[in-house]
Amino acid sequence: MSTIRDVARMANVGVGTASRVISGKGPASADAVALRLPSDFAMPTRRGAALIGTNQALADGAISIDPGSDRDEVYHSLCGLPGIGPWTASYVLMRSLNDPDVFLPTDIGVRNALRGIDAESTPRAAADRADGWRPWRSYALHHLWATL
Repeated sequence: MSTIRDVARMANVGVGTASRVISGKGPASADAVALRLPSDFAMPTRRGAALIGTNQALADGAISIDPGSDRDEVYHSLCGLPGIGPWTASYVLMRSLNDPDVFLPTDIGVRNALRGIDAESTPRAAADRADGWRPWRSYALHHLWATL
C-alpha cells in the first residue's frame, strides 16, 4: 500500500514535513492524509488539495502505487486527478515504481544541467536528446541533476 512517502514525492514536500502534520511520527497512511484540510500543510492551498485528493484516491483503491502496478495505468490515473500533471506522474513512476525510462524535459534542473554542458535546453530539445538514452533515461536524469 502506498504511504505518504509516495505522495509527498508527488507534492514536492518532505516526507517528514507531511508526516509531522498528520501524526508527529513516522510516515502516515493515505487514509490519515485524506482526512486533512489543505490548510493543514505548509504549502500552497492547491498543492495541499492535490496531496489530499491523491491520498483519497489511494485510500479508496482508485489508484494503486504498489510493486507490480501497471506504469501506464498509474500514469494516466494520476494525470486524471486535479493538480497532478505529467511531471508529477512521471516522477512518481521513476521514484515509486522504479521506472528506469522516465525523463522530465520541462524540469528546471534538467534544463540548467543541459545549459551547463552548452547543450540546447528547451524542453523539446531536451526530450529529443533523451530519446537516445532509452530505455535508461531515469539514470541520465539523475546524472544531469548530479551536475547541479
